[in-house]
Amino acid sequence: MCCVFYRYKITYSKRSEKHSVTAVKVAKTYPYINDLLISTMQAYIDDKEPLKRKRELAADDPRKISKTLSKHPPPPTAELVKAKLSRFCDTSEAQQPTPRSPSEGDNLPDLN
Repeated sequence: MCCVFYRYKITYSKRSEKHSVTAVKVAKTYPYINDLLISTMQAYIDDKEPLKRKRELAADDPRKISKTLSKHPPPPTAELVKAKLSRFCDTSEAQQPTPRSPSEGDNLPDLN
């Protein structure tokens, strides 16, 4: 387990008449960034092949896993859209929506 050292600020509460301590935020430092950039650039310089070369994927690479869990290819999207059922209307209304008739609430008097 690593020891972590914090900076603290002591505050006094007039209401409870007690002292308490709060952690003070310390600005982050990134001392490893220079080493990371140097090693990356050195690997780029030392590489003999172009960056856009084709690379072979390892046998255990997760990108080789299928995009779907299904064992057969999915049907066309248009077929799935046509077969989708709506819980708000029956299938005959879902394929050809009827025009909405104005209700009593739509015919409000003009207040101008």
